[in-house]
Amino acid sequence: MSALIMLNIILSLTSGICAASQNNSAIRFHTSLQSEREKRPDTKGILDYQVSIAYWNDNFISIRGLEPYLYVGKDDNITTSFWLQVAFEYSSGWYFVNIYQSIMTKKKMHYRTDLLSIFTSMEQQFGRTKATVGFGLTARGNYGGGFIQTTYHDLRNFTPVNLPYEGNNSNGLLLLTGVEYEFLEKEILRLSGFASNCLRTGHGPGSLKTGLKLNLMNDMKANKHTLQFQLIAGHSSIYLVDNVDKYISPMFKSGLFQAALTSINLTDNFLTSFWISRNQYGLNQTYFGATLTFGWNGKRMGDLLDVLYP
Repeated sequence: MSALIMLNIILSLTSGICAASQNNSAIRFHTSLQSEREKRPDTKGILDYQVSIAYWNDNFISIRGLEPYLYVGKDDNITTSFWLQVAFEYSSGWYFVNIYQSIMTKKKMHYRTDLLSIFTSMEQQFGRTKATVGFGLTARGNYGGGFIQTTYHDLRNFTPVNLPYEGNNSNGLLLLTGVEYEFLEKEILRLSGFASNCLRTGHGPGSLKTGLKLNLMNDMKANKHTLQFQLIAGHSSIYLVDNVDKYISPMFKSGLFQAALTSINLTDNFLTSFWISRNQYGLNQTYFGATLTFGWNGKRMGDLLDVLYP
């Protein structure tokens, strides 16, 4: 009898654990990664940290022999962008330091400029809702974009883009807010709606983005890899806070945008992401991008909302 009672207790505990696992998608997707974290020493409250480096442009596929068959961008307007993010996870949420640099050219008007944004932000989860807020600085002027583009074109033997920097350097403030609500979760599928606002003062436009995001994620537990596909579609509304900046404003227009991303963590501390976006800045251009993420646990997968800035 005692053996039967003990067996019933074990079965009850097992069924309870299984039910909890089914109701918690984070545990379901990242069981192996969580167990790895538990084996590691405490780091003064830091649960996870990672560094992301990204690059995207409108002429990523620049193999001349393939031009008749593949899309080749205009190599103009917001032609190239870089992103560096340092992220820390605490029990209260994620905290970020972001640096974005966009290299901008306007060949018809014969000028170039760079847009630099540096800001901190935090992200917190409230049930199905994820909220983000950030604050920092933006600056327009000569921040090395011409040198980077010229060097790259020389290395690839491409036509040089000899454009002068125009206008005085200008600075402004940046306020970033965002909310995302997950209203559908089915096994490996998640569907959410989002709204984000990037307000910039001093120069250039702000942007309000709204849309839908679809995530498909599968934890390949045998190999400890996580594979993710993400699709996003929405609308970007461009607005002005201060006077029109004639060097920045022509680079942005309101319109519908779409993007697709795939991510895989090859180990528990290294993640790669590749994506393609359409009409990201409202000028009917296609952008190709890649991100390398180096982290402790590799829990945070790639997100198109990060690279669709501003």
